[in-house]
Amino acid sequence: MIRIKKATYLSGYKIKLLFSDGKIKVVDFENWIFGKKNVYLEPLKEIEFFKKFELDEPKYTICWPNGADFCPDVLYKIGQEIKRPVRRSKKATSKKIRKTLSSRLKKAYRKANKDPGQREGMADWENI
Repeated sequence: MIRIKKATYLSGYKIKLLFSDGKIKVVDFENWIFGKKNVYLEPLKEIEFFKKFELDEPKYTICWPNGADFCPDVLYKIGQEIKRPVRRSKKATSKKIRKTLSSRLKKAYRKANKDPGQREGMADWENI
């Protein structure tokens, strides 16, 4: 069962939702609020009231103070997915840099050992 773990107001009638499967989607409620006549949706037309949404107690879906809510499965289906940026950890990046530098130093050392003319500058590299 899909649940909403976090909800963030964006702008207008758009809310960014984090679902229990880790996907992030943006749902635009404008068409629902202004397109359908529903007693529960009428107060949501006022943007300040719309912004007063919160997660219900079991963190199942979002709801408003007047009792209006939406099925999380429907929100999941109509939401526009946002791709999460790939984040590289600093540790992994620095490890990759060290590995690259290490391989370059090894190549330079091997090359210097093959060519005695380049060996003079390699004493500094060996101490690193």
